[in-house]
This record gives sequence, C-alpha cells and structure tokens, in this order.
Amino acid sequence: MAASVWSKESARRLIGGRVLIGDVMSAEPLLLREDMRLEPAIELLVGHGYSGAPVMTERGQLGGMLHALDVAIMHLPMDSATPRPPRHILVREICREAVTISPARPMGAAAARMRAHGTDRLVVVDRSGHVVGVVTGHDLLRTVAERGDLLREIVDERVAALDMPGVRATVDFSGTVLLTGSVDSQADRGRLVRTIGSLDGVTEVDELVAVAGDPQVS
Repeated sequence: MAASVWSKESARRLIGGRVLIGDVMSAEPLLLREDMRLEPAIELLVGHGYSGAPVMTERGQLGGMLHALDVAIMHLPMDSATPRPPRHILVREICREAVTISPARPMGAAAARMRAHGTDRLVVVDRSGHVVGVVTGHDLLRTVAERGDLLREIVDERVAALDMPGVRATVDFSGTVLLTGSVDSQADRGRLVRTIGSLDGVTEVDELVAVAGDPQVS
C-alpha cells in the first residue's frame, strides 16, 4: 500500500504512530482447506507468492496456519539418511496452530506477538472469530517505510509553505527531522524549528540552519 492511498484517518494514525492492524493487513487472504492434499496447497502458495496461509476446517473455522518453511524442511532433508516424506499428505497434518490478533489492535502489538510466538505472520480475526485478513512482518516493515515517506512529504510541504527556499529537511524512520541550509533571520530560524517540531509524528528536530549575514556563514 503506497503512502498516497492511505485514507485521511488511517494516514493520521500512521503519522501519529497509532496504526491499527486493520490498516496494514492483507484483506481477503488465500485460505486453504485442512483436507487438501499438500501438493495443490503448495501450488497455490507459490502461485500467489505467499509463504504461508490460514487453514480452515470443514466447518469454516480457523484450523491452523500452513508455513512454507515447514513444507520446505519436509521436502529438503538434511542428508540421505533422512526418510522421504510420505505421499498424499494432507494440509492438516503439517499446519501449525494459528496465532491470531484483532484488526483493532495497534501495529506494535502485532510485532510483539510475532516475536513472542516466533512467527512472521498472524491471522487477523474479528470478534466472531471470522478470518478477515493476514498481517506479516513484511507488512509491518513496509508500513514503517511508508510512515517515513508520508512524514517526509508533510515536512517538505510545511517548509515550502514557510517560504524558506534555502532550507532542506531530512526525515528518518524514527521521526527525527534534520534541518540544514540557511534562513534570513534568527526569527525565521525559531519559527521554522517551532513549526516543524509541532507536527504530529515528529519526535525530535535537529537543526544546523545558518542565518544569512551571520559572520560564521561563508
């Protein structure tokens, strides 16, 4: 999801560090049946470019999560003494217990839950237990990058609105803004720092801005 397609509300949460799982999850995920043979399940994962998918029971309930790594370990033995996997394995025989999370939880909660359970993907379920999406470590990393891009756009727009063409701003993923370049007066420098520092999502302002006419300015 590119930063430009975030809704106003979700973009506000993104900048403020209050992103919800529902903002970043992949909705309508690939769902596998637990009674499927493993071979067609693998083909579906590869065809969709996924490294895992939720597994559903015959009653339509969440039954687990199939991880591509588990499949690969089974079919890539360490040595010739390792027995070959049996044929016609069903998905339910190799899937793990699914780790779930609510779409209303913050993104940081997903990262903590992934770390605690040693997984890179969570199944997102609503209050009724229905699967509504999947969130992965890649989704979280992508969101961090998009937050930095969106905050950079906002800072650049605000600097332009101040009509200070000699100022350059650099924004890192943590929300720290480095201001460099030059302004016409000390008052302008103070106004610049106050304005950028007041923006939601900016955690710190470092400034190396020179004032025109200052003896230290060459």
